[in-house]
Amino acid sequence: MKKYTLFNNDGQKEMDEEEYTQWFFSTIHEHIFKKIEKGFNQKRDGIEKELIGKFSSTRQKKQCNCPCKDCNEKPIYSHSISKKSVLANIACNGSVYMPSIDKDIMTPINISNASIFPGFCKQHDNDLFPKLDNVNNVDFDNDFFSQLGARTLAYEISHIKRTIRSLEMLLKKLSSEYETSTSSFLQKFSNGFYRKEVSYTEFYCSESRINKIKPTILERIENEKGGLLFLNQEFLNSDNVFVQGIVFEKMIPIAFSGLCSFQLEDHVAYILINCLPYKTQTIVSLHFSQRDAHSIQSFLSTFNLADENSSLRLIETLAVRGTRNIFFNIDYWNSLEEHIRNMFLCEFNNIEKSSINEAIDFSFLTWNWNNKESTK
Repeated sequence: MKKYTLFNNDGQKEMDEEEYTQWFFSTIHEHIFKKIEKGFNQKRDGIEKELIGKFSSTRQKKQCNCPCKDCNEKPIYSHSISKKSVLANIACNGSVYMPSIDKDIMTPINISNASIFPGFCKQHDNDLFPKLDNVNNVDFDNDFFSQLGARTLAYEISHIKRTIRSLEMLLKKLSSEYETSTSSFLQKFSNGFYRKEVSYTEFYCSESRINKIKPTILERIENEKGGLLFLNQEFLNSDNVFVQGIVFEKMIPIAFSGLCSFQLEDHVAYILINCLPYKTQTIVSLHFSQRDAHSIQSFLSTFNLADENSSLRLIETLAVRGTRNIFFNIDYWNSLEEHIRNMFLCEFNNIEKSSINEAIDFSFLTWNWNNKESTK
């Protein structure tokens, strides 16, 4: 049987194959593990930043044809928030601010690229949403709110599918990089001690960063898939959807649209929300399923929608807790006091408080705002 000699501060020790193997892995876990982790963490940060950067700065790819029945045309890049009817009203020189995904800062974006997604072909987009892009004489009737909910739903389904693909790609890249880094280090280490090659599969540690990351990413993927399933089951059937629409005869310097969560005792409810400034008016709409109607109506009753200040608190709560598809007038944002800007960004990126029934304790919006210097 092959013998090994270990030299240390206590002298030398003879080992057989089994003893050496046990010592080898003990040494790896105890002394070398941190070096592997340090190298991986540096590469992990680069991988995550690269994917986050691509996710936030690039357009979604047009994965397939228009989803309408028997249509083989390619989808166009639709705006979930109308460019001409809404975003132009809060734009400064054609741009607005949006919160950065990976940093507590605001990033300027041209309204031509804001809130876009590959939805429907040009013909079906015009046929399905004729009222949403009407710059003049907007009639906020039932058809308007139905079209608004449908477009928001299409955006969210597209966005969730993209998020799932990005998370799966992140997990794959991180796993591959960790295996490559660890295998390389093990090879060098084992060669230095004249031991046979150690494969990556022999080395497993529950404390390693990758084995801590995996469950979190997998859980996020399952949550996203659950939300997607719920949207398809509940919101695609208009008979199951309740709509709360409010029209205010004033402007605000913000526009947002998307899906937000509402934490109930036994499950999470989902609400499609919109807050859109149309010239001299602002509309707020909430679409939610029949299953959750009572709980959400109870939440809304805590705000006095006949009172402008109370209504503004509701809009602020929805803006902070609701969706990442949100845009500010640049001049207005810059006019806010620094501590208010910091509080908004901190709360906006606080994933521990992602439900709209989590109250906020600051105010950042005002009525009677008018973007006189915007470029339409």
